[in-house]
Amino acid sequence: MILDLVKSNDPILRQKCEPFDFENPPTDPFKLAEDLAETMIANKGVGLSACQIGLPYRVFVVGDYTQPDDIVAMFNPRIVDY
Repeated sequence: MILDLVKSNDPILRQKCEPFDFENPPTDPFKLAEDLAETMIANKGVGLSACQIGLPYRVFVVGDYTQPDDIVAMFNPRIVDY
């Protein structure tokens, strides 16, 4: 399902998002990943986070919108080295 993007001045874009809880999921993680990917493709983006659709979870998808099978969803990402 293609979801609406929040406005660029929405406060959710400036707050720290909470981890996605797999023990007690707030929503189906597979459906969330699929919806994020579909929304990113529809907007011809290269990435989209859950907060950009109004959900305060640490989840995003990334990839080339022209190659939908290569889009990757990442839940609770952490930078471990740079």
